[in-house]
Amino acid sequence: MGTPFLRRVTLAGVLVAVAAVPAAPAHAAATGSITGRLTTSTGAPAADAWVSIVDSESWNYVGNATTDATGGYTVANLAAGSYLISFQAPDNPEQYYHQRSRISDADPVTVAAGKATRVDEQLRPTGVITGQITDAAGAPVPDLSITGRGWRPWNCPGPSPTTRAATGCR
Repeated sequence: MGTPFLRRVTLAGVLVAVAAVPAAPAHAAATGSITGRLTTSTGAPAADAWVSIVDSESWNYVGNATTDATGGYTVANLAAGSYLISFQAPDNPEQYYHQRSRISDADPVTVAAGKATRVDEQLRPTGVITGQITDAAGAPVPDLSITGRGWRPWNCPGPSPTTRAATGCR
């Protein structure tokens, strides 16, 4: 009587243990990834940059990565769909794929289930503004904050990539 009882207890324990092992998520096969390499305007790897992914319709945040020493990054487990990518490198302004300064101008990237979508990006060149702000008497103005903003010429159309390309505007 002891042996059949022990077999039943052992079998019950094995069944409980098997049931407790998590299965792979059903959606895992339905996801893809975005992978690529970020470089500086001179072509050098852009390490330690923040790469963010948002849904192209809702602009909801869905994932991120930090570039490695080679500028490489991967954002995995993305549902199949269309996304916008932003890149924020140290000492550089945020930019969006493909070298856009505004999210509304970003080129969408399509991710397919079970696939890795390759998106390489080069940071736009930056510059330095120097000078001195003085008051009417010629004295330096202390504690002044200066903010630089993007500029679009009057003849550059809105966010349509087709019209931007036709006029040479970025």
